[in-house]
Amino acid sequence: MSSYRQRTVGSTKEVYSWTLDPVVTTRVTVIGQLVMLTFIDVLSSLGSDVRVVSANIDGATLRVRRDKGDHVVELLNAVAEDLGFTLTVSE
Repeated sequence: MSSYRQRTVGSTKEVYSWTLDPVVTTRVTVIGQLVMLTFIDVLSSLGSDVRVVSANIDGATLRVRRDKGDHVVELLNAVAEDLGFTLTVSE
């Protein structure tokens, strides 16, 4: 998500912002949580090769076996594409 979009969505929960919209804030939060749960569900199919260290709607920290890293990225990119998202990976 671009930083402009993040600022705009973040301002929907600010009381003195002209973009205040609790419904939009709730929708973005719930959709983000559902998307993250979808990613975690897909990762759980890999068993002990991948462990989710932490996750929230902004991202996740994973522990992945070195020899499975490329496979995990390909799998998550496929899911992201199906959902209409762009995935950013950092090591």
